[in-house]
Amino acid sequence: MHYLLFIGAFLWFAFIAPLKVTFATGILLVLITGIVATTTRLVVGIQPSIGEAAKAVALSFFFLAIALLTLLSFFVGTSSAGLSVNITGLSAWLVLAALLAAYTLGYKISLGMSFGASATIAAVSTVVSGVLIAIVKAVT
Repeated sequence: MHYLLFIGAFLWFAFIAPLKVTFATGILLVLITGIVATTTRLVVGIQPSIGEAAKAVALSFFFLAIALLTLLSFFVGTSSAGLSVNITGLSAWLVLAALLAAYTLGYKISLGMSFGASATIAAVSTVVSGVLIAIVKAVT
């Protein structure tokens, strides 16, 4: 059932985004899924399927979106002048830790590994994927 949601989300995106952006996003999604599968194999020694790796990527972004939307709702509820909220000091570190935990939780749930291994997979695949996205952005 969750695969139908992923396909529906991608189709919705394809209808609203320009064709060039849709193709670049599809290619990057396939490459990032491959990076997650390869990173998981190198870090833990388990070879996940492409479906499990795609589910890990999708769940990590989903949990990160939920965390960001929750944070945004707190800002809107506490700010009288819109979204001009300044987070500094310990609270900034707590927000970053919560976002990292939400992002890592997607890998932990879908790949079924410990939180530490999932955090390592999330960190390594994010760095490699970031470099890959920068390269694709420079080319297109």
